[in-house]
Amino acid sequence: MGEGITPRHGARTRFTAVLSCILAARPARPQMHCRTVRRRRAARWGAERLARIVVSGYYGFGNAGDEIILRVLLRALDGHDVVVLSADPAATRRDHCVAAAGRTRPATVLRLLAACDLLVSGGGGLLQDATGPGSVPYYLGVIAAARSLRKPFMIYAQGIGPLRAAWARAGLRLLRGAAAVTVRDTESAEYLQRAGVRQVEVTADAVLSLPRPSPLGGVPPELRAAGVLPGETVLAIAPRPHSDTQLAVELAVAAEALAERLPARVVLVPMQYSEDTAACAAVAAAMRRPPVVLSRRIEAPRYAEVFAGFHLVLGMRLHALILAALARIPAIGLSYDPKIQAFLRGLGRGDCELGLDARAAEIVSRVEAVFPQTPAAASDLDAVVRRLQVAARRNDERLRELLPAPRGGAPQGRQDARRI
Repeated sequence: MGEGITPRHGARTRFTAVLSCILAARPARPQMHCRTVRRRRAARWGAERLARIVVSGYYGFGNAGDEIILRVLLRALDGHDVVVLSADPAATRRDHCVAAAGRTRPATVLRLLAACDLLVSGGGGLLQDATGPGSVPYYLGVIAAARSLRKPFMIYAQGIGPLRAAWARAGLRLLRGAAAVTVRDTESAEYLQRAGVRQVEVTADAVLSLPRPSPLGGVPPELRAAGVLPGETVLAIAPRPHSDTQLAVELAVAAEALAERLPARVVLVPMQYSEDTAACAAVAAAMRRPPVVLSRRIEAPRYAEVFAGFHLVLGMRLHALILAALARIPAIGLSYDPKIQAFLRGLGRGDCELGLDARAAEIVSRVEAVFPQTPAAASDLDAVVRRLQVAARRNDERLRELLPAPRGGAPQGRQDARRI
């Protein structure tokens, strides 16, 4: 999910400094290579003026959680003129059929903001300093630029914190002028309330607005291609990089024990290919019996169906746990960040959290306590997820309240191009 790290600290510093002092007048027109986008724009000639939206988030980094969030967000913005600030504009244009511009080009960003009707900042964990020092100044810098240009902005389904630096916490005061603020948990709301931000609405992560997935044919094609057979119990493990190499060893020992005791097929799932493939390889290398590794990139809209093919998830990535919840399967979270704890507690599964110092025996014991899932536990999980889905849909409802309704609805083809 959205770690919010820009590529280089030097670039982050230059971007924030330049962004705060450059002003420009005309909007940049990002190049679009998607025929669907061009057809849709042509279809809008003669229609009522559309809202021009700039979207700022952790997009273009290949993180599955954030790319799914972007799909959900674009669905809410369907029928309007949207530009996404992206680390990889070409990939964003290709994967989402939406206009995109480089997020670290200050002049371009400012020109787009000068021409927009609304900045949407989110969703995901953008305003936090747990994963690096650059996230907070970057995203607050974009918001500060919008404010200086007198442009309205919305904080969309964000997770705020942790914020260890005093200046970062003080920087949240920039959000006081937001047109709307939705956050995914109460801990985030408390951060903002302490900074004097009012009218904060606690919703849920945007990904939870998706419907419950149901894979056709039992085993999703991505798992069939990797060798998973119908009828097998599948234990999915979604690791992420960590400095403690012992963690990979403990995960490997636990996975082998569970594979024998459940029994189950172990599948390693990279949620961010540029980073997590190495973490998956480290776990696989410590196992005596080779696990299945989903080494082929999975399209963002396919992740929910893939997770519906699992029976149990052991995850360090927040959106691995969220996708497990959507599929109504039990999950154990390895908490490297307070957002893991916040989500599991909100799910009523605080006992499903483990620290990164957990040993293999503890992991096995915790897994066996929740799997197989009892009918009562399954019913409770379904009820909680349904409530969270309703709450998550408030993000889009609140966003649409800020937008004019385009005359005649969305152009033909838009819905198919962004189907989730």
